[in-house]
Amino acid sequence: MGGAWTEYSAEELNWISDNRQLPRRVAHALFCARFERANVTFDNYKALCTRNGWNRGRTGFFDKGHIPDNKGKKMPYNANCARTQFKKGQLPRNTKYLGHERVSKEWLCRNQRCGNKQAHQLRAPVGPQS
Repeated sequence: MGGAWTEYSAEELNWISDNRQLPRRVAHALFCARFERANVTFDNYKALCTRNGWNRGRTGFFDKGHIPDNKGKKMPYNANCARTQFKKGQLPRNTKYLGHERVSKEWLCRNQRCGNKQAHQLRAPVGPQS
């Protein structure tokens, strides 16, 4: 956290703000050539832009209304893959049927009775106690 601050004039700051859409390395090279500032490193330039919120306009999100490249194309089909895909009527291995009980961390016995509704009963801890 040492070192002296790099001072910028108002004209320099306006130029950096106006040219923030350029790639940072290109903008840094143009800045150093135009204002003859050899003491401004690329990291100084990048930190100044970050501090002031002068981003290049990229957000990482698609614009609203963006059409993906694969729209309307069929997905590839492989018969060997289709054999192992889910089929109608099958249930996953960890299906919990009605009447299934489990003991929670609070030592409550949770009983699956009606759909997703659960009934609770207090059960005594099982196992060694210390």
